[in-house]
Amino acid sequence: MSTPEPAPAGWSGERAKRAMNVAAGNPSRTRSHVQEDAIGAPPESPTLVPAERYYSPAFAALEVERMWPKVWQLACMVDHVSEPGDYFEYRCGPYGVLIVRGDDGVLRAFQNVCRHRGNSVCTGSGSGLRELKCGYHGWTWDLAGMLKRVPNRKGFGALRMSDFPLIPARVETWAGLVFVNLDPGAVSLAEYLEAIPSDIAWCGLANFRCYATLTVEVEANWKTIADGYSETYHIQTLHPELLRC
Repeated sequence: MSTPEPAPAGWSGERAKRAMNVAAGNPSRTRSHVQEDAIGAPPESPTLVPAERYYSPAFAALEVERMWPKVWQLACMVDHVSEPGDYFEYRCGPYGVLIVRGDDGVLRAFQNVCRHRGNSVCTGSGSGLRELKCGYHGWTWDLAGMLKRVPNRKGFGALRMSDFPLIPARVETWAGLVFVNLDPGAVSLAEYLEAIPSDIAWCGLANFRCYATLTVEVEANWKTIADGYSETYHIQTLHPELLRC
């Protein structure tokens, strides 16, 4: 068993006692431990990301096919859809999701596609919605996604209304944020977020409210924007004032 080194000369008795207690309870860290950060030990060499992933149409097509329909995406805030009849359209590439607060107070999400000819059922965001009506041929669903009216229905033969509900999408909320996922078999939002809720619990995100939304179209690959918002490496050069906060 190692013995703590004596405190430096000139320290008060109480200060020396605290120092010895800390030393006794905290054995020396190895160099590898000191180098670890929030994501673990650094790699032995840099990881090079192929530049094509930022401009290749083929790679972007793979993302549309294999990634965007299968991941949880932040669509809006609960403030956008807090009351019955509130709705919000979320779009990501070719995919559209319609988020609706039903008459029963339940939050639901549907693929924003008419079951007849594929037209968008509802666009934008707003309130006071009583039904979901396609503006092309007038097929109409209730806010729970059930088909309730088809103009000239007899022209379709033995059409069973229950066979054509709006296609549901997954929707869950966390800390006032609404997330959607087109994959019915996806893991829960809680599993997907993993340690994020505990990591940022200190900021009280659920206490924030949305007063305005702003959409900015950027002529760049989405990863170019996401990269800048997911790392703090640039702050020391671009935003040094934040280091003084």
